[in-house]
Amino acid sequence: LAPAEAQQESAQLSYAAEQRRGSLFVRHRRNENDVSLYRSENVATGVTAGFDRGSLGLDVAYTFARIDSEALTNFYFDPDPNPVPTYVGFAGDTNTISGSLHATPSSDVQWELGTAYATTKGDFALATLDWHADLRWFVAGKNGAVGSEYRQSFYKAEGGFDDWSAQSLFVYWRQVF
Repeated sequence: LAPAEAQQESAQLSYAAEQRRGSLFVRHRRNENDVSLYRSENVATGVTAGFDRGSLGLDVAYTFARIDSEALTNFYFDPDPNPVPTYVGFAGDTNTISGSLHATPSSDVQWELGTAYATTKGDFALATLDWHADLRWFVAGKNGAVGSEYRQSFYKAEGGFDDWSAQSLFVYWRQVF
């Protein structure tokens, strides 16, 4: 669904000192396409904060998003003999809280533990929780890294009929050119 018309406005106020940082932000985005009868309007506001002390750092964030979207689908849900195309979409609010703790005990090793919790309420309701632990070793200066990450995710929907959880283990090589 490529928007024929899109507008985005954003504003951010940031503060950074040697060991502390923070920001407040607001973003508004509107997309429309009269041909596909697609419309989406999103507003997000949030706050971030973080500080570093020696080789340790902590970052936290909160975001509130209001979403309102709809599109004309090519699925026909009405019975024959006169099927009618149906609008699908979502209207609701999402709250997300996230944080990460990271340590750099030496110039070539970095460890991070992070989590994010989000709740959505609107045309449907759900909650997600994701956390990860990552350990990486830098090689070739900061241009390359080898590491491993463990991630666990939980998804809980209103009604509970499609709740799930997942565990993942990644071993990776990252190269910046």
